[in-house]
Amino acid sequence: MHRLLPILAYMIALCIVTYGALQMTISAPVRQYIALGDPMAVQGVWGDEGGTAWSKGDTNVIRDRHGWADWRVLALSMHAPTDTPVAVVVTINRQRVELAVTQQPRTVMLLDVVSAPGAPLRIQSPTTVVAGDRRALGVRIGALTNTRLAQPFTRVLWAVLQWMLPLGAAALWLWRRGVLGAGAWGALATLQLVMLQQELATGYANPTLLLVSPWRELWSILMVLAALWPAQPVAAVEGVQGRRIGLDLLRAVAVGCVVVAHGLPLLFPSWNSERAIFRWFVSAGDVGVDIFFALSGYLIGAILLRGLPRFGHWDAVRRFWARRWLRTLPAAYVSALLVWLIAAPRDVGGYLQSIFFVATLNPAVLPSEMGFWWSLGAEEAFYLLFPLVLLPLLRLLPGIRAYMVALSLIGLSAFAVRTALALVLPADIAGNVSYAIYARLDSLIWGVLIAVVRVRRADWYAWLGAHGAPIGLVSAAVGMMLLVDAPRWLVASIVLGHTAMTVGAALLIPALERWQTLGGPRRDWVVRAVALISYSLYLYHSMWEQRVHLWFGSATTWSEWVRNVAVYLGGAVILATLSYRFVEVPVLRWRDEKHREE
Repeated sequence: MHRLLPILAYMIALCIVTYGALQMTISAPVRQYIALGDPMAVQGVWGDEGGTAWSKGDTNVIRDRHGWADWRVLALSMHAPTDTPVAVVVTINRQRVELAVTQQPRTVMLLDVVSAPGAPLRIQSPTTVVAGDRRALGVRIGALTNTRLAQPFTRVLWAVLQWMLPLGAAALWLWRRGVLGAGAWGALATLQLVMLQQELATGYANPTLLLVSPWRELWSILMVLAALWPAQPVAAVEGVQGRRIGLDLLRAVAVGCVVVAHGLPLLFPSWNSERAIFRWFVSAGDVGVDIFFALSGYLIGAILLRGLPRFGHWDAVRRFWARRWLRTLPAAYVSALLVWLIAAPRDVGGYLQSIFFVATLNPAVLPSEMGFWWSLGAEEAFYLLFPLVLLPLLRLLPGIRAYMVALSLIGLSAFAVRTALALVLPADIAGNVSYAIYARLDSLIWGVLIAVVRVRRADWYAWLGAHGAPIGLVSAAVGMMLLVDAPRWLVASIVLGHTAMTVGAALLIPALERWQTLGGPRRDWVVRAVALISYSLYLYHSMWEQRVHLWFGSATTWSEWVRNVAVYLGGAVILATLSYRFVEVPVLRWRDEKHREE
């Protein structure tokens, strides 16, 4: 118990400091301006016109649904397109206000009860067509604000204590992890406090799951249970051969995230406009790709280390290229041909750019066809570039030193390019840098470094096996917070979001590699089966989603939702299984006969 006292004292001090720093912000009324040009916040307007917008006669405004203050005041101004008075009905929760609006702006103020979430502000009016404008115009809406009323001292203090709960649980979980654990906790705490300050300053309108109840309590409980779980001693790694169930689980999770993310168009159309749901679906795809990068880097890093003495000669480099490209490209290009039978591309130019890995060279123009191939292109580029950089270095430096210098050159170059593009490109284009092949090569480096630690420092690898998983999960949480809220801190998200996520996935590898079973042969069989077809599932799921969407469209009822999901997942698994059985396995068998690893 005495070991926990410093943690408890630190958390109490943190709460006091946080309360003092945020007291003025929290206590004073905070005004949030609702962007009329944001389709996720306002539906039923013609578009932003200098901070105002013409309604289409029936407008819904989605306000803050997670606010911690119980009462707010909504204010909006309206005026009609002509001198003729227009009857307008404004509805919010159970309030209904009827008023006549003319060309003179009129301000309406309404009391908003945040404890009744999900009810939009609805503005209804007849439409008019005016001379010189073909649009059917309702009333013009402007100056839409959402002001939070001041809160008492006890309410503020209780809110601060609740917000600190995940940080206290994380501290309890990480306090035995040494310097790395302290660093991971510091990154999480810094991000949490910055996000909290931003939310309080803008009306707590767009929080992540670490801020929203009951999710923050759920994460806290899980971290406390993990901290109390007895740690098992981990021996140094020796030669682990064959498939490892822990890594298969990681592959299954990765491909599952990608499949879920790309299945969003089959679900309810409103989910594309629901900010919280949409951003979590999109981020799931990012998580899956980053896990794949970490795994690929780890496995390729081990292969490169085994053949390091021979990589000073072209024969070894050509053999490496042949083996890697025979593993990935035949199945990929067979799927690229079959796409014409399943869901033929409409943009042939974009299709060709994608399959030749040049579609994302210009972040300003992303392809509309086969766009998910960018991640495959990043792996192929790493396979190509790393031996080319390593080959001349091996003639100047000892083997492992040349290896590390090559890793540093590729990783730092990609990181520098991504940072520079994030800083100079406009905000509406900068987010696309995450899909540029040349700007993401550093994502594979972290897995390669874990392979180096395993081969060169078995004692470090054993320590990571015992203590790295919590640090990895916290790092992944930091990356997820950056990626999910990319508009909040765009440059940091582009530069560090994927890095933190990939580092987190890489740190999970030493612990997961030691897993012998998931608790039973059936579970093991299911996970291994998904892992075996994961590459083919990645290749076929997107085109199959397009085919299902052509058949059924987006779901409008829960029964259609279930049908779409069942057909999507079932068909994707069948196609992936056939690809694995009749393309991947025969090609790999032929490759191993013709191009054996020495």
